[in-house]
Amino acid sequence: MTAALLLGIALLAPIVSRRLTGDFFSPPALAASAWCGTLGLFALRLLPYGPLQPATRALIAGTILCLVFGSALSAWWVARRTRPRSDTIGQPRRPALWVTGYAVAGLFGFAWYVFNVVALLGWKGFADGYTLRDALFTYRIPSAFLFAQFFTIVAPLVALAFVLGNTRLPKRVLILPMLCVLATLLSTDRTQFFMLVLTASFMAVHRFGPALSWPRVTGGLLVVGVLFLSLFVAIGWWRGETAENSPLFLRLPGVDWVPGKGALPRTDVPRVVAYAGRAGQRLGYLYAYVTVSYPALDGLLRSPRPHAQGKYIFFPVLRALQRSALLAIDLPSQIPDSILVSPPPAEGLPPLYLNQYSFLYYPLQDFGPPGALIYALAIGVIVGALYGWGYCGRADPLRLLLIGQTSAAVALSPLVNKFNNTAWCYMVLLTGLPWTVAWLRSRRASGRTG
Repeated sequence: MTAALLLGIALLAPIVSRRLTGDFFSPPALAASAWCGTLGLFALRLLPYGPLQPATRALIAGTILCLVFGSALSAWWVARRTRPRSDTIGQPRRPALWVTGYAVAGLFGFAWYVFNVVALLGWKGFADGYTLRDALFTYRIPSAFLFAQFFTIVAPLVALAFVLGNTRLPKRVLILPMLCVLATLLSTDRTQFFMLVLTASFMAVHRFGPALSWPRVTGGLLVVGVLFLSLFVAIGWWRGETAENSPLFLRLPGVDWVPGKGALPRTDVPRVVAYAGRAGQRLGYLYAYVTVSYPALDGLLRSPRPHAQGKYIFFPVLRALQRSALLAIDLPSQIPDSILVSPPPAEGLPPLYLNQYSFLYYPLQDFGPPGALIYALAIGVIVGALYGWGYCGRADPLRLLLIGQTSAAVALSPLVNKFNNTAWCYMVLLTGLPWTVAWLRSRRASGRTG
């Protein structure tokens, strides 16, 4: 019953948003759908999760309210005060040059990545995703190429922003960002391609807004969903994550766990049910990824630690100051420690440990539950204000980039925190750099005229 109610709210939120704002995925609707949808899947208990303590349930409910109402009120307030004709943004000169430069940087980063893999593992290293992933995780393959590889995401997003903003780019220029998209598919990190497609989808949906019909949006969601599932399974298979060796057993109808043999179809149920249950085991990792934040968050609240007073929330800024020798400070690791989230899913399987706590992990580490709620409210207000600012300027490329990237971050907030992720912050700054340069030029020109 609880799962059906939460999943129903997740499906209803875009419908209400469409009626009230004309957009399917306004920030309040997006926050409600993301949190209630993942909570509904968690409530299905396909893994043997334990019950959440009252403090955890209260924190999750408060977070949803802060995100929904904070973004709704700030969007309404900013949209009423935004004047489309006077609030114009200077556009970059030579957009094709920006796209080309970004794409070349991204492809250089990809070539650097390939060179490192071949130097350590040879060309056969790409055939074994598990070994390749391990070499990257243990830094046997140096991570210096990552900054350049960020541009494989930046270039397609900037190119798409120009195209959606009615800027004509030569076809020969568009080939380079398309190659960057393909380059993300050869990374063992699934999040690169997912973030790219998710951000691009939100940019397109916001650009056309009320002009989009229900069939188009529904069809687009189905295409993106099938693409994500297919790629998740394919990269998981490449990395050695198969139903046969998975440490997870989903409690689905039609299958039983047999120690030493794994998940086997039952013979006392229709063959279609048994086949579906057996095939569903391949989604064990995906189910864990979208639901494990809640038991992890519960475990985190059961074992409080000394507060870090802002070192987690402002990590990207403090890290940049530390690296530039402007600030001498000890910073905590941005990678959380793993925690027990589930007992053994079946006999003969190990317990499940993961380190995914939703975007609340960092404010909780800094200021505890009250600070986490204030942080959620602040994020809601900022994202809602950006949406309200972009509501009347749907064809502006910079607004599309900011709304697309913050919308993707809100959609992933039940899983991870992108708002204080160093790589994400770099990408936001880099995608906005052409407009920053254009603004500086216009200020300089106006100063000369004055």
